[in-house]
Amino acid sequence: MARLGAAMVACLTLFVAMAAAAGPVEFIGAVTDQRARLVIKAPRVLPFANDQIGRGLILTFDPPLRGDPAPAQAALRGFVEAIELEDGGATVVVTLAAGQRARVSRKGTDIVVEIAATDVALAKAPDAAPIIPARVGRHPRYDRVVFDWPRRVGYRLNVADGRARVTFQAPGRIDVAALARRLPAGFKVTALAGATPGLTFDLPGDVSVRGARLGPKIVLDFTRPGLAAKPKSTAKPPAPVKTKSAAKPPAPVKTPPAAPAKTAGAEQPASVPSPAKTGVASQPKAPQNASPSGKT
Repeated sequence: MARLGAAMVACLTLFVAMAAAAGPVEFIGAVTDQRARLVIKAPRVLPFANDQIGRGLILTFDPPLRGDPAPAQAALRGFVEAIELEDGGATVVVTLAAGQRARVSRKGTDIVVEIAATDVALAKAPDAAPIIPARVGRHPRYDRVVFDWPRRVGYRLNVADGRARVTFQAPGRIDVAALARRLPAGFKVTALAGATPGLTFDLPGDVSVRGARLGPKIVLDFTRPGLAAKPKSTAKPPAPVKTKSAAKPPAPVKTPPAAPAKTAGAEQPASVPSPAKTGVASQPKAPQNASPSGKT
């Protein structure tokens, strides 16, 4: 039973891996005059991004590819040195021969890589791709670049060695010269070759980059440690409004009691004279004895 269970798990894992893959693709190489063409024939439209570093053309796929690029590599001898599948088919690396350059485009469900010497003109990319406006905003703590795509598209952001590379997984045209004029001092932007637009930003100092999606828009925020923080407001909060208390009711007016009404014809009582003080009759003084006038 244990072996049966392990076998079922292995089969299920293989089935999931095959379902996740993009399906088998065919690598075809052809040479005409002074140009060469690598075609990746796919059964359906495959989302991908492309970048070029030196002579290396890097195509990234999600889900990964399955196929054998050896026949195409042999047919393109003199134009490419190697075509390799890496990361389980998620990455295709095309190493160009010295003096060659490449342009990537999509034709139906096929992915086409045009290869030619640097002094030979490559086929122009179709002009049907929409124009993607790029806006630059300055903020107290960061600078922002917004790509206004008309619909939701995939993108990939890689930051290394003082450079940020952003590639989009849909055709479009970006006015790189106008974008460069609007960037802050110290920034430099260049376009990447490919069927889908891509940009490389040379970053000044210790700038960090963060990508985000706002609906169909792709946003890149460039943060510099030296940017001043937003000053805090020092304004005092407004004083509370004093509301007047309700006025006190006026004190009641005290009215003196009414005097009794006088009766007509009533006589006023006569004033009683104050009693006279009764004097005490003075008693007559006793006569004093006369001294004798002579002897008897």
